[in-house]
Amino acid sequence: MAQETFGTERRMTERPGQDEGREPNGGAAVDLERQEAESGAARTEKPTPEAAPVRPVVVHLSGSLRGRTQILSGDRIRIGTGAQSEILFPADREPAVTEHHAELRREHSAYDVVAAPGETVRVNGERVARAKLVTGDLLEIGEGGPVLRFRLHRGPERPYKTFSEAVADCRDCAARAAAGPLHQLWLMLRRTPRELLTQTGPALRALTLVVLVALAAAIVALAMQGWALRQRIDAEASLLRQIGELLEQTEQNTLTEQELERIRADLEAQLAERLGALEERSLDARKIIAESGRSIVLLLGSYGFTDAESGRPLRLAVTPGGDPIRGVGGLPLLDVEGEGPEYERQFTGTAFVASEEGLLLTNRHLARPWEFDPAARALVEEGWQPRMLRFLGYVPARTESFDLKPILAADDVDVAVLCCSPPEEELSPLELSESLAEPGDAVVVLSYPTGIQALLARTDPAFLDSIMVDSQRDFWSVARRLSEGGHIAPLATMGIVGQSSPAIIVYDAETTRGSSGGPVMGADGRVWALNVAVMREFGGSNLGIPAARARPVLDRAGLVRRDEGGAVPDTAPTIPPEPNP
Repeated sequence: MAQETFGTERRMTERPGQDEGREPNGGAAVDLERQEAESGAARTEKPTPEAAPVRPVVVHLSGSLRGRTQILSGDRIRIGTGAQSEILFPADREPAVTEHHAELRREHSAYDVVAAPGETVRVNGERVARAKLVTGDLLEIGEGGPVLRFRLHRGPERPYKTFSEAVADCRDCAARAAAGPLHQLWLMLRRTPRELLTQTGPALRALTLVVLVALAAAIVALAMQGWALRQRIDAEASLLRQIGELLEQTEQNTLTEQELERIRADLEAQLAERLGALEERSLDARKIIAESGRSIVLLLGSYGFTDAESGRPLRLAVTPGGDPIRGVGGLPLLDVEGEGPEYERQFTGTAFVASEEGLLLTNRHLARPWEFDPAARALVEEGWQPRMLRFLGYVPARTESFDLKPILAADDVDVAVLCCSPPEEELSPLELSESLAEPGDAVVVLSYPTGIQALLARTDPAFLDSIMVDSQRDFWSVARRLSEGGHIAPLATMGIVGQSSPAIIVYDAETTRGSSGGPVMGADGRVWALNVAVMREFGGSNLGIPAARARPVLDRAGLVRRDEGGAVPDTAPTIPPEPNP
């Protein structure tokens, strides 16, 4: 009975606290007209027979239905928790809303909100008993209850929101959430795309979809760029570490006083005794050393890198005073713009004279050393161009060095051919064996293990003292002093062949870094193999390339040199492996 009375009672126009003697309708109408006149906006329209249909739309900005949009119709729209309410709130979640709390009543082409007796309804923050609504008004149902936005849609088509209306609803909905500012911003950003895609017109929806797809594509592209940048940074960091390792290895080639003292101790305690013991083991070994030693060449080389585009060499970065600039971890920095010394990677090895024309046999990894150094390969993969800076040879009983040039490097075997520039006619070639070494055969390896350091260890104390007082103890200066003092001589080590095949020979003669390229000789003085590597994990066993595999490379190099009239390239060209028959 109370609901029927609420639905048919006369229109309530008075607001709480106004004079009770005022006419129910007339006073409210006068008040509304006066307010509209003062604000300069006419809030009523004269009904016309041709007026377009109107439909109310409410957006729940807060409460248990926050974010929901309702499109309504009818002359009387009930608000409450009762089952018959068109704007229905759950009673257990909205304690401020009663069963029959308020109504929206149509008046011609507009709607009024009418509060039930004793119930609280606020329009734009002001409590009312009855008030005419216009698009954009905010309705609060009950004290501290849910807030609705009212809009009036005119026309038969579906009521779509404009862009500004959708954004405003999302903003106000987020602002009324019980959360901090950042969470409110997140709520708005999360809801706005969905609102634009579901509550706006087809054109705006399509535009929103295009924008979202473009934004998603941009995010994916940025993520991929970020990932690529991270990969690039990791690669650059790895490259810097590898460059640092190269630089540290280069710096180690400059001898310090402590290293010279250690070498002196090795000289006195080990190496001299070891060499004497070796030469006492066999008269055949002595003969091999005496007859073949002058044909064993000490290789000293260095290579650097140039920028592929500008051709500028890679240099050490230095201060105006010439001191190296060091980066993270104390590693020297490199660049191509400065005036610092050109970066060079130094190496040592062994070769031997193998033909009457003075051609030398050695390993490919000495003719093209950047291919076998992981740090150097990293620079090459980054686009830097390697180039040989200096390549010198020293032989016993000769004080002057001679330039070396690579002629040919094989692809299928670690063999390369060098020549002297100018040719050295005094060098006698070693003969390559036609036969294959057998397991149990004794071999002698002639080489320069550890390069300059082993040569220093075999000098006398007086020579070491002269080196220690010399201000120039770099790689090249020490080598020159050793040659001038007559201290260039290969070290001989003996061993037994453990395994032999046409592809490889395994033996236990002691070798180490710098022995690569040395001849592995039999008792008859012929070269059985070319020393190539040491297998430390197998008790110091060494690998040698049989002479039969090196001979075709040597023959081909001789043809190349004769065809080119004695001219040789700056770097060793390669020859592909021959096909299997």
